[in-house]
Formats: sequence, structure tokens, C-alpha cells
Amino acid sequence: MRTDLRPEDLGDLLEQPLIAILATRRKDDTVMLSPVWFEWRDGGINIWVPTPEGGKVAHVQRDPRVTVVVANSEWPYKGFELRGEATVSGEDFYEVLRRTGLRYSGPETAERMVSSYAPGVVIRVGRKRPKPTRLLTSAMPPTISPIPATRRASSGSCSTSTPRVTPNTGSRYATTAVPAAPRRARRPKNTR
Repeated sequence: MRTDLRPEDLGDLLEQPLIAILATRRKDDTVMLSPVWFEWRDGGINIWVPTPEGGKVAHVQRDPRVTVVVANSEWPYKGFELRGEATVSGEDFYEVLRRTGLRYSGPETAERMVSSYAPGVVIRVGRKRPKPTRLLTSAMPPTISPIPATRRASSGSCSTSTPRVTPNTGSRYATTAVPAAPRRARRPKNTR
């Protein structure tokens, strides 16, 4: 798997009408995953939100650290992950709505959305640090072969090997068995 690629290395992935996943943090620090329409523009991702309060907008205002993932579901598999600080703004809402509506549903739907939606906000996700965006892509599908569990004669417990996909050379991948971590002995249940 190649990493630290640039968006231009992914071909048209960011121009396709794919559903992105936006990860934000709730008050209790659990993660909320939201499927969203998006646009890649000026080195970041814009996501329009029709309601300027609550949900993902409130999460971003409280904690701007977010992650956005875009991935296709057809061969050859490609994916994009952007971690960074998000901002919320009412500026350009209708422009972002029009562009994404056009890309996902066509001109009639885009114009209908722009004329009927109340003002919303745009969540803008940029990079946290000025280093290359982390991109994940796979040129060949990984192959994982099952590795059967083996029984240890002395302890009577099972030990398994977990298959792991590791890069080999070029765009080919090899499967490697990684020994599973030893299991802790279970305490006998109290049978009162």
C-alpha cells in the first residue's frame, strides 16, 4: 500500500460523486461518523450542512479535529484520508451547495436545492500541518489466506495466527502470518 501521495496521484477519485465519511467528536469523546456530500477545492474539503446548529456543526465548533475519508468501491480500490482542523462558515453556502448538487444529482436538482434550501453552513477541512496529505491507495487487491488454529498439547488452549497483508514489491502484495498475542489465563468462575 502506498501512502503520502498527493491528490493528483489519485486520478479523478476526488471528482467522482462518492459519499465521504466525516468523523467528528461528541461531548463524551465518542466518534460520530456522518455520510456527506463533499467537494475537493483549493487543497481541502468543503461539506455543506443545511442546519447551522446541532449535530456535526456543534461537534466541530467544540472540537475542530476531524477526519474525512473518501473511498471508491470498485476495482482498482482507491481511498483518501484527510485529518485536520475544520472551520464552520456561512460564506459560500449556496455556491458549495450548487457545485455538489450538480456533481451528485445534475443541474435540475442543483438549482432546485439552491432555490429551496434555507441558509446553512459549510464545514471546511484543511490539513493540520503543512505536510503532504495522507492518501491510501491499493493497486492490487490484497489476498488473505486463512491460517487454521492449532492446539497446544500442554495447556489445552488454542493459539492462532492472524493473517496480515504486507507490501511485497511494486504493486503486488503478499500475505504473512503474524503470531497472535498470548491469551491470558482465565480465572475460574466462582460457583457459589
